[in-house]
Amino acid sequence: MKVAGLLGLLLLISTFPATGTDVAASEALAAARAKWNASAIHSYEIRFRDEACFCLFGPYYGPIRNVVVRGKLHVSYYEGERRDGYSHGRRVHIASNLRATVEDVFSRVESLLATAPEGAYRVEYDPTYGFPVLVDFDDPAMDDEQWRLVADGFKPMSARR
Repeated sequence: MKVAGLLGLLLLISTFPATGTDVAASEALAAARAKWNASAIHSYEIRFRDEACFCLFGPYYGPIRNVVVRGKLHVSYYEGERRDGYSHGRRVHIASNLRATVEDVFSRVESLLATAPEGAYRVEYDPTYGFPVLVDFDDPAMDDEQWRLVADGFKPMSARR
């Protein structure tokens, strides 16, 4: 009886989608991070937006332009339509996933690859610098559990700023 129960449990576990096992995605992430690290860019501007957010507050879906100096988030600006007390160019101080550095987004991708079901996400990387330009997640098993982070407007800058 114990063997049959154990076999049943193993069969049940094997029917759930595996997480953290997408070798191709892990290899793509490692190659992209190596390209980013080789670029040795620590000061830059980048804009993030969430195209799948059902958010009710502008800074949560953006776009938000981030100024990163020596690897640290220096300042963020809202660049979307006038809404929720925000207009184009207003500084954003509140916590938002869009107020991020490239390293923050790499960390988010690592977490996604380690925990999300294979096939529930798609990640694309910049061909020149390697940073994530698209992180698309939609878990079909969960309602309202989707987001689509898009990066654009990347501009390397001198660290003196």
